[in-house]
Amino acid sequence: MFRREPSPAVATAACIDACLAAAADLRRLGEHLVATRGHGPPARLMRDCAEVCTATAEYMRSESAFRARMLAACAELCDECAVACAAAPGLAAAVAACRRCAESCRAARAASPADG
Repeated sequence: MFRREPSPAVATAACIDACLAAAADLRRLGEHLVATRGHGPPARLMRDCAEVCTATAEYMRSESAFRARMLAACAELCDECAVACAAAPGLAAAVAACRRCAESCRAARAASPADG
């Protein structure tokens, strides 16, 4: 059976949802990490990743001409954040959120027109 790629509208909506969910999870887990273990590289990376996820969702909502670049950057940062969080105990939810967001960003980029 053939696998159908999602339409641009479906891919965009899924990406926005995944980005916002990842941002919320990363903020919540990052705050817990800081409260229990202090500031460190994973906490800073989680904060940065949450900010980029939020910005990417906004670029997608506004149909920015730069959305494909933001999607690529968000996917790359989420990949890096997932690797860093996988190396730290207790951050499996952050790893999963980052991986979902990165995958969704790649799908949305594949379904969207190129930057203008």
